[in-house]
Amino acid sequence: MWKRISERLSKLKELTPNHLYASIFAVIAVGTAGTQTGILWLPVFKGPPPPYTGPSPSPSLEFRAFTSESLLHRYAERGYTLDGIRSGQADVPRMYLTELPHDLSQVTSVKERKELFLASLLPLILSVNERLVADRARLQALSEARNSKKATSRSDSQWLTEMQEIYAVENGNIQSLIARVDAIPVSLALAQAATESGWGTSRFAKLGNALFGQWTENRNVRGMAPTGRDANKKHRVRAFKSLMRSVWKYALNLNNHPAYQAFREARAAARQAGAALSGDSLTHTLTEYSERGAVYTEELRAIIRINRLNELDDAKLMRPVPTS
Repeated sequence: MWKRISERLSKLKELTPNHLYASIFAVIAVGTAGTQTGILWLPVFKGPPPPYTGPSPSPSLEFRAFTSESLLHRYAERGYTLDGIRSGQADVPRMYLTELPHDLSQVTSVKERKELFLASLLPLILSVNERLVADRARLQALSEARNSKKATSRSDSQWLTEMQEIYAVENGNIQSLIARVDAIPVSLALAQAATESGWGTSRFAKLGNALFGQWTENRNVRGMAPTGRDANKKHRVRAFKSLMRSVWKYALNLNNHPAYQAFREARAAARQAGAALSGDSLTHTLTEYSERGAVYTEELRAIIRINRLNELDDAKLMRPVPTS
């Protein structure tokens, strides 16, 4: 069996682009009793991802859990609990779920269902924030270099052009980019995912990895029509290939869309004052995110408070495993 896996890995490396390579082939994990646990390990791709799809540039491990039970089992194996994260006694493992278990809504305990949803999203949000913070630091370094009249390397210039295109910023305006490229408070992202996806049980979350209710009228992207949509309407709920891409697009939306300028300004003010980013203190800036306006933002604050999401704002990913 291992010989066949080795042969397939060699073949996979031949078929993979130079900047990506697979280190793990698809394997079904087997439980102690010889039964399948329902965990499917997917290929792990290393190398810098394109800015748009850019989960974390750090080595990652993506996986799929077919059932909620198998997902709970996997987290238990790693000793991953939200209580441990909230207490500050543990860091978040780099375990990136590609899609939620389809039986999540069947978990009878509301507390267990919520905790499983939050635990699944937390590594994804932290990974996206890690990428954003790294990009922000690079922008700040480039800004300082320009102020010092230092030459910009070709690779930095190309990267800066890509960032300007992604964030629709005029050429050369690094300060405008810095204002947009920044982390999203963890508690805010978790609260919005919870309310927009029905804690991961909505049709859009199950079938399209859609966690944040983002609309699109672009027929060239994946989308799902809302039930009961007016005949004269064309919008769809944006669908994604993975949960990571859903989180990444959400972050780009808050960092880019004109409707969330107030959010970015309040975040910048907090940075200027040296304050830690807090979802609770920024919810009021997102009245434009929903037609419900202030009612929606109050709901977000309630979700953050009731589920102690503010205690996850300081959560950190485990340090990447060094690679040879």
